[in-house]
Amino acid sequence: MPYYPQDNVEFHTLDGLTLRGWLYPASVPHGPGVIITCGFNMPKDLLAPQIAKWFQRNGVTALVYDNRTICLSDGEPKNDINPHKQVSDCHDAVTFLSKHPLVDPAKITLWGLSLSGAVVLAAAALDPRVAAVVSLAPTAKLNIPPEKQTIILERAIHDRVARVTKDAPPAYLPMVSEEDGTNLAGLPIDAQAVRELERLSPHFKNHFTVQTAYWLVSWSVIDLLPRIRCPVMVVAPELDAINRPEAQKTEVFNLVVTDKRFEVIQGRGHWDWWKGEGEQGLEGVLGSQLEWMRGKLGLKL
Repeated sequence: MPYYPQDNVEFHTLDGLTLRGWLYPASVPHGPGVIITCGFNMPKDLLAPQIAKWFQRNGVTALVYDNRTICLSDGEPKNDINPHKQVSDCHDAVTFLSKHPLVDPAKITLWGLSLSGAVVLAAAALDPRVAAVVSLAPTAKLNIPPEKQTIILERAIHDRVARVTKDAPPAYLPMVSEEDGTNLAGLPIDAQAVRELERLSPHFKNHFTVQTAYWLVSWSVIDLLPRIRCPVMVVAPELDAINRPEAQKTEVFNLVVTDKRFEVIQGRGHWDWWKGEGEQGLEGVLGSQLEWMRGKLGLKL
């Protein structure tokens, strides 16, 4: 088995933060690059390295990084998830990767999962440098029940007032509560999946700021989708109970007007799409995506 290096890297955002991650340089000079972001409140050591190493072994230089406020990246308060800011940070990740000597700046793909699957679509809509997008189980909009929205927005405004006028610390919500395993903001988060994430990464935090819910209520990528001009691949797990395949088709894929492909991962859900062996696991899912990228970007890998 050949040795493939992993470099510690960092880059700056437009508003002055430093985001930290890992670069997996491929052996192909002036070749393709991929930027991998892996979902809501997830640190970079959860799943993203497996994806990055697979692309690296197959000739694609890969970048993964902690989103702002997560793990080693800058940003306060910690675990404040703002998808609008994450879109902006994607542009700065493209700038960083495009300057690497191994990467052809005209062949950079954005790869995102769940909330990040929608973030990379929005980033591509606003950044003509992006050559292609792979969006897996994208969250185009969050269907938070109206009664939950009312409660959570009241808490968010109360938190905002307290922090501005009283110098109070930020308030947090658990991703899933210890009492009943539900999310107080009404987000469709699976308690068992959260427990597994806690087991897999010491950096994962089972909480986010109350302001996160404020950001998410206003989040929608739908109006940006028709602006995308690069090829788009939407990948939907067949048994996804959070972002159902039919919603991914109608709320995302059908609104993209450029060259596009819709693919279903048979027999898998939102949290286990990558599990399995060979063609039924990560190898098969990513292999199909790379084959698509080869055709759209003219790659000879």
